[in-house]
Amino acid sequence: MKRLLYFAAGAAGLLTACGGDDPAAAPSTYTVEKLLKPSTCNECHQDHYKEWSGSMHAFAAKDPLFLAMNKRGQEETKGALGNFCVSCHAPMAVRQAASPDETIDPEGLPEEQSGITCYFCHNVTDVTKDHNNPLVLANDTTMRGGVRDPVQYKAHTAAYSPLHDGTRLSSAPLCGACHDIVVDKHFSGAAEDVPLERTFAEWKESIFADPHSQGQSCAGCHMDPDPRGTVPIASPPGPHPIMTPRNRHVHDFPAVDTAFAVADFPEREGQHARVQYKLDQEPRFQVCVDPIQGIVTVQVENLSAGHGFPSGASQDRRLWLELHAENAKGQIFDSAVVKPGERVADVSQSDTIRGEWLFRDVTTKLDGSPAHMFWDVANVQTNTIPTLVNPNRVNWRDVTFATGVSNATRVTINLRLEPVGLDVLDDLVESGHLSPTVRDALPRFTLIPKRVTSPDKVTEETPSFEWTLVEANGPKGKVGNGGLCLQSS
Repeated sequence: MKRLLYFAAGAAGLLTACGGDDPAAAPSTYTVEKLLKPSTCNECHQDHYKEWSGSMHAFAAKDPLFLAMNKRGQEETKGALGNFCVSCHAPMAVRQAASPDETIDPEGLPEEQSGITCYFCHNVTDVTKDHNNPLVLANDTTMRGGVRDPVQYKAHTAAYSPLHDGTRLSSAPLCGACHDIVVDKHFSGAAEDVPLERTFAEWKESIFADPHSQGQSCAGCHMDPDPRGTVPIASPPGPHPIMTPRNRHVHDFPAVDTAFAVADFPEREGQHARVQYKLDQEPRFQVCVDPIQGIVTVQVENLSAGHGFPSGASQDRRLWLELHAENAKGQIFDSAVVKPGERVADVSQSDTIRGEWLFRDVTTKLDGSPAHMFWDVANVQTNTIPTLVNPNRVNWRDVTFATGVSNATRVTINLRLEPVGLDVLDDLVESGHLSPTVRDALPRFTLIPKRVTSPDKVTEETPSFEWTLVEANGPKGKVGNGGLCLQSS
């Protein structure tokens, strides 16, 4: 495999990609070895590179959490873990290994092997399974993309690929088959292999995968159109043909995870803002209050995600509802309040709070005890907010808070999210595999739908949703769930 990857593209491959005095000359390509480096792509695709450089694709093999978990997994499985993690977080390193049996150390990899690189995605020709990164590469100097009539130029040849065309639902396997993870049963002793991460499987069951419901591919959500409209795909530094403006898609891939643990990681603030923007579009709320009995029913719907929420490593994520109630005299009740730095897991085990307010996968070992590390997982119990599977049915998840107090005039809820639970990080810190500074840097998101349209009105005190007795008794209110209800737009 390594020999195939490093073949020369021919004598013409010795010429520079974007140099030369005659832009109309016949194309000549770089070698595969040079095209493997993302910095090579930056010579002509500056916008793509800048966006990618701040993404989790670029961060995948540098993430301290990944490095800690992989190292611990190697120790606890006595090396049996092999390249299970690295094959997704640094796939080119595995493909360039000296032998199939070589276990890759992901620390300090060269740029052409670190993370999900430009070459790795754009050289794919086939997807053979639906999980654990089954992507097939051509190992050539042709870069595939969603442009139907690409300009042929010197750095590489270009070809249209339906797998890379985010406007087509058939492109989903290119992303999805890397984002579904099935853990072999031999790790935990389970009776069957464990489908641990199921983002692609969730999408396939949703209305977003249905072409009759105006479905949406993975790229349709996580690769927004360039806000400038049609723009040239490339901007070579030397003389070149006229680059036809195209419908370019942004390559920052915002989702739930960010490069939070590395302060100087490129595009850090912009990526965080993009993730916040995506998260704010996820939920819809309905709050029903019985002001006499003091019972509050909060309903939350996964409105826009084409998969469960949260998804991916849902066993590690912490998504929860926090509630506050008050009357004319002030606050009378609060619940599920997790202070900054406090572990959600500790609060969820309190006798005074019902566990339904916490949305996550619960994973256990073969003996039924909690499993933080994926190689220990034998059973998965799903308690996430499912995606829409029927366009004609509202998909609410209900959480009931029995406040025990009456006469509430205002109820506010917050939907909070930590990409990784502090209890998971603490486990890795205590085992000596993770620095405590990573724990301290973990972001906490508050999902506020109105932020999307009114960012100037959002403050630290702005709740995700507010119910008031005045509004509930007005035109916007309705009777339901044993109380007076208000719903977000």
